[in-house]
Amino acid sequence: MNSNISGYFDRRVLVACALLAMLLGVVALWSHWHADQKPEVRGDLLLMSSVPLRWGEATMADVAKGDTKPAGLFERLSSHHNIQLIDDFEKLGAPGAAPLLMVQPRALSPSELVRLDDWVRKGGAAIIFADPALDWPSELPLGDQRRPLFTSLLNPLFRHWGVDLALPVAEKRDAENATVADYRLMPKSAGIWLAYNQAKVAAKCTIRSDALIAYCAVGKGKALLIADADLLQEAQWTDTLVTNGTIAWLLETLNAMQESGTLPSRLWDNQGN
Repeated sequence: MNSNISGYFDRRVLVACALLAMLLGVVALWSHWHADQKPEVRGDLLLMSSVPLRWGEATMADVAKGDTKPAGLFERLSSHHNIQLIDDFEKLGAPGAAPLLMVQPRALSPSELVRLDDWVRKGGAAIIFADPALDWPSELPLGDQRRPLFTSLLNPLFRHWGVDLALPVAEKRDAENATVADYRLMPKSAGIWLAYNQAKVAAKCTIRSDALIAYCAVGKGKALLIADADLLQEAQWTDTLVTNGTIAWLLETLNAMQESGTLPSRLWDNQGN
């Protein structure tokens, strides 16, 4: 009787060990697969924005407690880049070391605009989402300084480069559901780029036919200008029909801006699309 009981428990131990070994093997395979699926972090990214991307609209107390939720855009970008938030240009670093992403940035002083222009001119790469009428959702009351800037105040810089940011006269325009390369963007009450005539233009800018995007060669550097920031709202790129087109396009464009001397026209122009 005792030998039967002993044999029974021995078999149960063997079965349990076998099951444990199988489980460990599955966990190891899943861990290896999951590690392979992690997006490659491609380097540093400078980010300046009046839109609360990193901590949302949390208070300082919430930030101290860690009770914050970043915007979906920030989460996606941080899975591919080491993001460095900046609020001034002391941390820009050497031109070309890291691209600069500006999303409806705060008002910049004339001296800051000069410094930004100089940084790009010496080889910097900037992507600027500038919205003439931002419609970013916010629970903060009107007049609260933490709310995103309603309208872009960068036109002095843009005009220096030879373009002007404006609101379209028509209610509907071709830029809605814009196509860039194989990506579909969904602008929301977007502005338009117009050529700005002046005696001396400090950059060579090309405006795509729907006026949503302008690409500027500024000295040794380059700047991609998008006349809408609302298309970066999570609701604009999580539609099941869109499949994250905006974010996939932005990630490829950021990499191309850093790695290439010029940005391939397929990533901003719509000729032939």
